[in-house]
Amino acid sequence: MPLLTALVLAAGLLPDSFPPPKLELQTLKKEPAKLSDYRGKIVVLNFWATWCVPCRKEMPLLVELQNEYGPKGVQFIAASTDPVKEKKKVEKFAKQYNINFPIWTGATPDDQDGLELGTLLPATAIFDTNGQKVFRIIGEASREVLTPRLDYLLSNRMDSMPQELSLPPGMTEEHWEEHLLAMDEDEGEDEHGHDQNAEEPGSEVPS
Repeated sequence: MPLLTALVLAAGLLPDSFPPPKLELQTLKKEPAKLSDYRGKIVVLNFWATWCVPCRKEMPLLVELQNEYGPKGVQFIAASTDPVKEKKKVEKFAKQYNINFPIWTGATPDDQDGLELGTLLPATAIFDTNGQKVFRIIGEASREVLTPRLDYLLSNRMDSMPQELSLPPGMTEEHWEEHLLAMDEDEGEDEHGHDQNAEEPGSEVPS
């Protein structure tokens, strides 16, 4: 975490001079959707895809936590990285998993990487009520990872702050840095295929 941001968070100060990240996608009804629309709420933005196995495993928990934390001012949002033309697949997925929060479509690896989430799916960013990104979760999120971070943002923040970056079991910060470096090296290369049915701890977003 950059030193200045760490100091700001430690002081509990998040001034408007730190502009929230811009992310403009669309709803399933093809209406514009922006992060700024949810200013005043804690937002859990989850990048996922219908073909992503860990995303399927994770989604029931997100639905459960929306029910639990929604009344407290927390809003989950699912940003689908499926091609926009595959809207029916996304709608079917939403119905199958009884998703009870907004689904945005049209998300790209660039959108995800712009939030410092790399390109692995699933990946989640948590924003405070000022729209500032406070936490990142790479890979399938668990209750043990999500709830302490939500509780921290809902509290007076006097307790110790949970770790800003949560990585999948078995992935070290060194591995994460290698992944980011590989992404930089792959920029500008041709599209590559991906086995969308593979059982993986984290699935790579096709670039």
